[in-house]
Amino acid sequence: MRGLLAAELLKLRTTRARYAFVLVTVALTGISVAGTIAAAADSERGEPGWQLDLVSVAGWANVVALMLGVTLVTTEWRHGTVTPAFLATPVRRRLLVAKAATGTFAGGALTILALAVVAAVALPWLWLLDVTLHLDGGTLARAARLLLAGALYGGFGAAAGILVHNQVAGIVGVILWILVVESLVVVLLGVLDVGGIADVLPGRALSALDGSIDDGLRPSVGALAAIAWIVGILALGVVRTERSDVT
Repeated sequence: MRGLLAAELLKLRTTRARYAFVLVTVALTGISVAGTIAAAADSERGEPGWQLDLVSVAGWANVVALMLGVTLVTTEWRHGTVTPAFLATPVRRRLLVAKAATGTFAGGALTILALAVVAAVALPWLWLLDVTLHLDGGTLARAARLLLAGALYGGFGAAAGILVHNQVAGIVGVILWILVVESLVVVLLGVLDVGGIADVLPGRALSALDGSIDDGLRPSVGALAAIAWIVGILALGVVRTERSDVT
């Protein structure tokens, strides 16, 4: 298993297309931080709540991690490299688990990068504006939650890719589910007076973890729900892949 993980990480480091995800993360986070600081009033910038929200801008990495997780897997089917990969690793589930683990690692790494961009842009800017910084336990806790959320978004994307196999369907499917379909399901469940069920949907669970919603699950429960979804989707993907002919 260690060899499989090393091989997947090597693919991640040496595939040039992956650097596009890094550049997108840096650009989206940097622009958002700059816009948030520039648009804020002088009285706002020194508030602890505003500074916590500024840290949360690193959540842009979640969307990128989701797409990266999908492409880590589906690229193999798109370019046909999945065939030699399975020939080299006849026990398919081992390779698929290694890919899911790599997606999780990549998502966490992108979040670390996004947090570094937030710090690189915000700290000198706020220092020049003579703003009092509140770098306390709350800030560290928010950063840790974002890191875990980014890792789980990457793992969720990889699990979805393992289930779907097709790259376009995988990317479009997860983005539509997170941004559109799940919102409609939440509304429908609210109309049926079973809105509590909506809190355990994958997007809501992940949002509870990264702090983008306040009326859902507690972060710890959201993390457990998200992990359950990842494991369940991964299990379905493993079953489907093991029963599929790969040519």
